[in-house]
Amino acid sequence: MAPVPHQQQAPGCKANLYLRITGQREDGYHELESLFLPLQQPSDQIHFEPGAPGSGLTLTCSDPDLATPSNSIRVAYETFRSVSDKAPDLRIHLDKQVPQGAGLGGGSADAACVLQYLHAHVCPGLPEQDLQRLALQVGADVPFFLHRQPCWVSGIGERLEPLPVSFAQWRFLVVCPDVSISTGWAYRIWDEMQSAFQILRQEDLTSPRHAYRQCCSSGALVLYNSFEQAVFPYFPELGKLKQALLAAGMDACVMSGSGSALVGLTRNAMTLESVCSKLEARRVSFYAI
Repeated sequence: MAPVPHQQQAPGCKANLYLRITGQREDGYHELESLFLPLQQPSDQIHFEPGAPGSGLTLTCSDPDLATPSNSIRVAYETFRSVSDKAPDLRIHLDKQVPQGAGLGGGSADAACVLQYLHAHVCPGLPEQDLQRLALQVGADVPFFLHRQPCWVSGIGERLEPLPVSFAQWRFLVVCPDVSISTGWAYRIWDEMQSAFQILRQEDLTSPRHAYRQCCSSGALVLYNSFEQAVFPYFPELGKLKQALLAAGMDACVMSGSGSALVGLTRNAMTLESVCSKLEARRVSFYAI
């Protein structure tokens, strides 16, 4: 096999502008409906280069604690190797920039990036649907990052419907508080609250996928996240930060995924600049897009 090429890639991340947990399957997986939006920032940096003969995958990371067997990059490599006899000797260095436990899907983006690299340079004949199945084996959010366009996602993440919507009129603000939230923990709290009938139904605030085209084009975008009811009572600073962003002039704000990142939207550049200045004064990490 010819050596794989040197490459550096920035896989980006995602924001959930809408996320509703619809139920739990018998196997324990939760089903949802969600609007996934790809973002260029924040982004990890992934460096690919040929590895020593017979070495398999050598993974290093800017945070050495992340170079573990459960790292999504290693899981993606091993999953690809399970269906191909062509997995190359490869060195990957991960420069971690997407905050962990933020609900931005940095690990899933990394995994999809590795699968696409292997698909392009090692096994280009692998059918696209097989690549999608491999992505789902790695993680529920990974298939989305093979598309990298706004998608309505349902099931456990395996059903994706690309949405031809434009967010050109919106400026995005991704706010990353110094809080890390485990997705498993957030689901567990949501399950407990659901069992105790403490989850409020928000049917009047939801916006089904067929309405999103009209919502986005008209500017009447509705944001919602089921996890906020479970997470905010345990991390009240997140709820307060969301309210502060809205009070400062953001048109809308929602927590992404299971948190802790908040995504704000505005159509006013001056508002965005003002809010960024306030976040800088509070020393809160953010990305203006």
